[in-house]
Amino acid sequence: MRSSSRISLVVSLFIFGLFLLLFACNKQTNYSEISGVVKGKPNAWVLLREVGDNLLTTIDSTSTNSEGAFHFSVLLPETRFLLLQIQDEKEPVVILVEPKEKVEIVSESGGFASLYHVSGSRGSELVRSLNLHLNATVQSIDSLSSYFRSNRENPKFDSIKCVVDSSYLKLLADHKQYTVTFIMENRYSLAAILALYQQYDSERRVLNKLNDFSLFRMVDSSLYPMYPNNQLVRNLHSNVEKMGRQLELYEKQKSMFDVDSVLPDVSLILLNGEQIRIRQIGKRYTLIDFWATWCNSCGSEGRNYKSTYKKYKQKGFEIVQFSLDDRSEDLLKAIETDSLTWLHAFDSLGWHSPVIDSLRINAIPANYLIDRNGVVKAKNLSAQELDQVLKKLFP
Repeated sequence: MRSSSRISLVVSLFIFGLFLLLFACNKQTNYSEISGVVKGKPNAWVLLREVGDNLLTTIDSTSTNSEGAFHFSVLLPETRFLLLQIQDEKEPVVILVEPKEKVEIVSESGGFASLYHVSGSRGSELVRSLNLHLNATVQSIDSLSSYFRSNRENPKFDSIKCVVDSSYLKLLADHKQYTVTFIMENRYSLAAILALYQQYDSERRVLNKLNDFSLFRMVDSSLYPMYPNNQLVRNLHSNVEKMGRQLELYEKQKSMFDVDSVLPDVSLILLNGEQIRIRQIGKRYTLIDFWATWCNSCGSEGRNYKSTYKKYKQKGFEIVQFSLDDRSEDLLKAIETDSLTWLHAFDSLGWHSPVIDSLRINAIPANYLIDRNGVVKAKNLSAQELDQVLKKLFP
C-alpha cells in the first residue's frame, strides 16, 4: 500500500510538473518579444503604445540601459500595429507585430524614427520601407518648393516654374506607382492599410478614394476575412462600404442634366393640391431638391438650407423640395418639426413618379439650381455650396 501510494504521489507530481512546464512554454510562446538599441540614448524612457480606434493606448513602458538597449515582452492575440516612442523624440517608430515574433530594432542617434533598422518581423520591415519611400518623396517635394520660392524674382522664373511643375508631377506619379505596387504585392498584410491612407501633408493624399476605390476594395476583401475583429480592418471595411455607396450615388448622378441644360417643364403637385410647372415658379433662381424623410443625409441638408433661404428669399430665390415619401403624413410631420417654410411637392408615387423620370433622378439627395427659364446653373449642391453660388449670382 505504501509503495502504491508513493508511486501515485510520484505520478501526480510528474503530471503537475509537466502541466507547469507546458503552461510556462505556452505562456512564453504566446508572447512577442520587442527589443532594440537606441544609440546615444542611455537611460531614456521608452513607451510601447497600441494603435486603436483613433486612440493611442500605452500598454507598457521601460527605460533603456546604459548602452541604450530596451526590451518588451507583450501578449498579442493577433497581428497589431504598435508604436515605440523614445523620450525627447517627436516621431515614433511604427511596427507591425505578429504573435510570437521576436522584433529587433537598432537606431542611430539623432533620428530614431528615420534612422532605424528592423529585423525579425516581415510586417515591420514593410512598414519601414513604405515610410522611408514616403519620407523621401516628401523631402523632395519640400526641396522643390523651396527652390520655387527662392526663384520668384529670377528673370528665368517661367522656365524654372515649368521644370519644377514637371518634377513635382513626376514625384507624385512615381510614389503613387510605388504605392500601388506595394498594395498589390502585400494585400494580405495590415501594412497595406497604411499604404491606402498615406498623405504628403494634411491636405494631399497619395490615393484618391474615388479614383482608386478598387484598391481600397481589394485590401478590404483580402484582410476582412482574416482579421474581422481588428479595429483598423473593421474601420477600413466600414469606410469601403460607405465609399461604395458614395460611388454608386456618383455614378447615378452622372446621368442628370448637365449645367447649362434646360430642364423639361414638368408639372409639380404641391402639398396643398395646387399644380405648378417649373417655368411658372417665376423666381430668378430656384433650387429643386429631391429628398425623403427616410433619407438621413437628405434631411440634414434640408435643414441647413434655412439660413440661405432666409438670406436670399427677398432677392428672388425659391426652394421646391420634391419628396419621394409614400405617405404625406410623414412629410408633413418633418416639415413642421424642422420649420421648412419653402414649397413642397409630393405625389406619393416615389421612384415611380414621372417627375423623377423626366428630370433624370436616380438617387437622392440630388438637386438642380435653375434660373426662371429652367436653365441649370448648378447641381447637387451642399448647403454651403448653395450659399457660395448664390452669393455670386445675386448682386
